[in-house]
Amino acid sequence: PFFVERDVIIRERMTQAYPLSAYYTAKLMSEIPVAILLPTVFGSMVYPALRLRRNLKHFGIFMAVLYLNAFAATSLGMAVSAVTTSVKSAQSLSPILMVLMLLFGGFYVNTDNMPSSIRWLASGSFVRWSFTALSVNEFEGLNIACPKRNHERGLEAGCVKTGEEVLERLSIGNITVLGALKRELALIGVMNLIAFICLKGNMPRFETLRPRIAEDGDH
Repeated sequence: PFFVERDVIIRERMTQAYPLSAYYTAKLMSEIPVAILLPTVFGSMVYPALRLRRNLKHFGIFMAVLYLNAFAATSLGMAVSAVTTSVKSAQSLSPILMVLMLLFGGFYVNTDNMPSSIRWLASGSFVRWSFTALSVNEFEGLNIACPKRNHERGLEAGCVKTGEEVLERLSIGNITVLGALKRELALIGVMNLIAFICLKGNMPRFETLRPRIAEDGDH
């Protein structure tokens, strides 16, 4: 967290060792290996276990979404760290934000079933765009066979036969994978911008020392 390294940053900034943007960029880059390693391990096990669509294109998109989702979560954590000034306040704020991200993610509650007054908040959930991209990647163009027991009971009319029907029921039938990923990238950019602005605003300011101008009579 930024507040743990605050004293070091202030000391090095006082000596003008580097600009704040260089520190933030380095901090961001240091998080990339973790944001790649964990999703790689997770996705490599989960994808075949769930028997998702078995081709490299869909698997590649699946992994790309996981990477973006991990990086978005990291960006949110950096924003919280930059806004707060202690571990306690960060621990209090983080769960609230994550619960909101999950509630507006589209998995637990369909966005069309939300009140119109709060529906717009779903656009700010990176979980929603990850879920949307994963759903479209899996269901778009997919033909679904009706279970045999439905045929035996004469319930064919109730079967969902195409992936597009599933997407319509999830209220994401008009969104593409690329569109969802663009929105998630935009959220990542906004969260990092907020983090940088807050970090810069929380840094103490020092008056620039100027050399003393010699006056008449000084030796």
